[in-house]
Amino acid sequence: MSYEEYLKNKVFEYCDAKVKRGASVNTWDVYQVLGKKDFWNLSAVLFGKWLQENSTGSTTELSEQEW
Repeated sequence: MSYEEYLKNKVFEYCDAKVKRGASVNTWDVYQVLGKKDFWNLSAVLFGKWLQENSTGSTTELSEQEW
């Protein structure tokens, strides 16, 4: 499961549970309960994917580098 799917499932489960209890759901609630850490982690994962797709640099094995 990708991180995006994990986060989607987590948000859907939270929202479904609130609706079943008769409570309303809004973006701020989701952010406060699930978001600060999870959205930060997701943004880091997506940034890493962007770097991977857009990087033209190459790396060498640490043991092969000159010191």
